[in-house]
Amino acid sequence: MPQPSKFCLIGAGPSGLTVAKNFQQSQIPFDCFEREDDVGGNWYFGRESSSVYESTHLISSKRLTEFTDYPMPTGWPPYPSHRQALEYLRGYASKFGLYHRIQFNTSVESVAPETCEGRPVWAVRLSNGEERRYRGVVIANGHHHTPMLPEYPGEFSGEIRHSRDYKSPESLRGRRVLVVGAGNSGCDIAVDAVGQATAVFHSMRRGYHFLPKFLLGKPIDRCGERLHRWRLPLWLRRRIAMAMIRLSVGSPERYGLPRPEHRLFETHPIVNSQLLYFVGHGEIRPKPDIARLCGDRVRFADG
Repeated sequence: MPQPSKFCLIGAGPSGLTVAKNFQQSQIPFDCFEREDDVGGNWYFGRESSSVYESTHLISSKRLTEFTDYPMPTGWPPYPSHRQALEYLRGYASKFGLYHRIQFNTSVESVAPETCEGRPVWAVRLSNGEERRYRGVVIANGHHHTPMLPEYPGEFSGEIRHSRDYKSPESLRGRRVLVVGAGNSGCDIAVDAVGQATAVFHSMRRGYHFLPKFLLGKPIDRCGERLHRWRLPLWLRRRIAMAMIRLSVGSPERYGLPRPEHRLFETHPIVNSQLLYFVGHGEIRPKPDIARLCGDRVRFADG
């Protein structure tokens, strides 16, 4: 069997599309497989592989998010919606002639190393039962597909739903809602629940740095980009950024939220302009970590 020359590319989301485009421009032979019927990956709202919900917008500004060779339209807002993000990725695939290079409705079931003529190759089995061999494999299937649910002592008699399965705030109407986890998705969902749920509680086991989406009238990451461009040392950039954030929204402790145990930039911050507002108005009630599930009730770590 001759040594394979092609690469296998798994996924046609943002990363997969850029790899496909560069492979094509560099004349590197490849096959691209996408499980859905269109490009977009996680931004393909409503598909089984997508964890996007109705209110999802970018948390990085369009100028920081866009590809340098394909800018987002000037008329779009600083933080485009998920629909605009999908439109953008479709336009990218069309402009660079990638659609005909992608085999849609085909998932990769397994990837295994083999040896061919004394050199390593990869055996790839597809959902249609076909098996092919490749020189290399690029995995761009995303990291938002498989949910991870925390485990707590006891049992809960109500509904437990992972954020991946959340799509619309209407599903929360008339309910008492406890959001567990303060990542960007958790904070978005807590904000969505206001005005729909009869009560909204937000459990956070640790502290976070909360950043407004805009600072001095500009997307906050543009301000951070300017600090980076000045080539200041990290400690000074951190100090300047923290001072600006404190002047803008204050510290989390002032809202009854736990103090972050990490420094700014050491982990992904929460970019949300509404959560602290609703906490400050009593619409979202912060709670500590869960200690135990008790039927239709929850016991928190503070008793």
